[in-house]
Amino acid sequence: MNPHNDLDALFLNPERRWNQTEPPAGHELRFSKRLRSPKKRRIPGQTIGVAAAMLVLFTLVALGHYRFEHRADERLSAELRQTDSIFTAALQYELSRVKSKNTPENAPLIAQALFELQEMDREYDSIKAQLAAKGESKTLISALVSNLKRQIAFLENVLRQIEKREQ
Repeated sequence: MNPHNDLDALFLNPERRWNQTEPPAGHELRFSKRLRSPKKRRIPGQTIGVAAAMLVLFTLVALGHYRFEHRADERLSAELRQTDSIFTAALQYELSRVKSKNTPENAPLIAQALFELQEMDREYDSIKAQLAAKGESKTLISALVSNLKRQIAFLENVLRQIEKREQ
């Protein structure tokens, strides 16, 4: 049996036609009215649900990051944590001094300095992660302290450049 003959018989045979009945009265009017009506907007509950899910996801990621950082700090000795906190406080102080000098004339210099500081901070994070993973060694501790000193010296240099411009 040829499949084309079956298809021809299906479509050409008048007894097998579909939709032989007429639609109910007013069907076309209802259909055109529905097409012209404005689309339904999203239900506010859906939007709130998506926002809530994103907030929960963000919170979990932030909490996981905090726990990871906290665990890494716990592996460091008390002396190294104290040294790190002293240098970090000095770094924050110098950074606040640089940011306080932000004017339209100094903005490009400060923006470039902050960009370079971010690179140094990435190196610092990498060294800290190595310390947490491998344990304290003189080489890594020296690299950590050197990185922090370099960041502070860099910010002091930026402050000197800004002060020269202001004179």
